[in-house]
Amino acid sequence: VTGVTPHSVGLAWTVPEGQFDSFMVQYEDSDGQLQVVPVAADQREATVPGLEPARGYRMLVYGLHGGQRLGPLSVGAVTERSALFSVLPHPAPLPPAPATESPQEPRLGELTVTDVTPSSVGLSWTVPAGEFDSFVVQYKDRDGQPRVVPVAADQRAVTVPGLEPNRKYKLLLYGLHQGRRVGPLSAFAVTAPREEEEEPSEPPTTTPEPPVKPLLGELTVTGSSPDSLSLSWTVPQGQFDHFLVQYKNGDGQPKAVRVPGHKDGVTISGLEPDHKYKMHLYGFHDGQRQGPASATGVTAAEEETPSPAEPSTEAPEPPEEPLLGELTVTGSSPDSLSLSWTVPRGHFDAFTVQYKDRDGRPQVVRVGGEESEVTVRGLEPGRKYKMHLYGLHGGRRVGPASTLGLT
Repeated sequence: VTGVTPHSVGLAWTVPEGQFDSFMVQYEDSDGQLQVVPVAADQREATVPGLEPARGYRMLVYGLHGGQRLGPLSVGAVTERSALFSVLPHPAPLPPAPATESPQEPRLGELTVTDVTPSSVGLSWTVPAGEFDSFVVQYKDRDGQPRVVPVAADQRAVTVPGLEPNRKYKLLLYGLHQGRRVGPLSAFAVTAPREEEEEPSEPPTTTPEPPVKPLLGELTVTGSSPDSLSLSWTVPQGQFDHFLVQYKNGDGQPKAVRVPGHKDGVTISGLEPDHKYKMHLYGFHDGQRQGPASATGVTAAEEETPSPAEPSTEAPEPPEEPLLGELTVTGSSPDSLSLSWTVPRGHFDAFTVQYKDRDGRPQVVRVGGEESEVTVRGLEPGRKYKMHLYGLHGGRRVGPASTLGLT
């Protein structure tokens, strides 16, 4: 404790090693309600305002790092007695303050649940007016203990991790402005049930290897129309529980689209013609968020319908749809398979080759639209692989053409 006044307590702390993402100070007010003061990562001190005179407080300081909360450090403090009570026998009326035009008070809008997993809940909200200094999301864990997730002022969405499967949570959002707390907005969410693991048909003969942490690869724009963008991505290793694509609409409001973990592409619709969008892809695994992988795409310009000088006598021919032919294994080595394929008609924007590795995890190899062959490397000797070829055209996936190969 570095200092006290009738209405505030000053605190300071040290960080012997490492760097935190941010800090927060928690205490209970006179009504027993939990209050939170967020502190930036580069600060090592804070003044807690809005306290009552001559009252004892227990201050808790937490450090936040990588979505986890460390601490707390704890200290007791007693605010000073108010000078008015010690000098004046009776409260004296204060002169009226001159009228000044106050800045626009920020206002919270709506709180929405955007997605759920067995261990997390995604939230988004709106701020119709003003600007907050920061936000906090509060909820209670299974033991009834309050938990807090701080959110930066420029964010309008957050994922609350570390929850329990198939459990109902009441989530409260507060906005913090000039040391005061506005709100809350509240929403209920039920986490998804835990997915049952498949029992192996045969008992394992060797000690299972620890699960591989999934890795997010590259995000690519594969097609566009006046009101949509098609995206595809790679996952070089592992498997995500689900994905989230985030972007901002024409009004600058954040939007989010949830995609199942077994997908490697999505079409984002409802966009504006001839507009540039920056797309961010996040992968979620065991309640943790990885990414983003980012890509910029421009929607196509809206085509104006020409007024024909003369009525058309023939119906226009529809555009030729590309057709996927046969997939063939053209060669093999101990750690690779060579593939080739035919396209009897049309032209694809790109191709993807999919197969499963020894642990049953899907793997993807992306190939340009002008290619008709590829060598898939990194395989295991003496092993049979089933290869699937997909063609990508106009944001849609055609196929698969499939074949078996033995290294």
